[in-house]
Amino acid sequence: MRYAKFIIALFVSIVLLAGCKVDATTALESQGELTLQIYGTGKPLVKKKIAPDSEMYKELHRWVSENTTGWSHTPASYVPSYLVQGKTLSLNFQGTRVILNFEDGQYVKDVDPSEYDFLK
Repeated sequence: MRYAKFIIALFVSIVLLAGCKVDATTALESQGELTLQIYGTGKPLVKKKIAPDSEMYKELHRWVSENTTGWSHTPASYVPSYLVQGKTLSLNFQGTRVILNFEDGQYVKDVDPSEYDFLK
């Protein structure tokens, strides 16, 4: 019986450490025009609109659709850096991580900063 409990605990730990699958593609597609705010030292420096037919939107859509795994649920608060906002979705690209907020909750994922060069 102890062995079975150990196996179950190990399995749950592996699943939690592996991260979860989060697909925000449909949520992104329902946002319409997005806003990008670029922050420096906690203050907004740049504010741009991202139209659904723009190249930046297409790159963001590609990134979201290619990054459905490796997310972890997080209750933490994060300072904005490269903040993309829609009606019910936000993506905060911040150094080596991105924070996603949408109807399913808040998630964080480690990324290489070059993955979001299209926002700069």
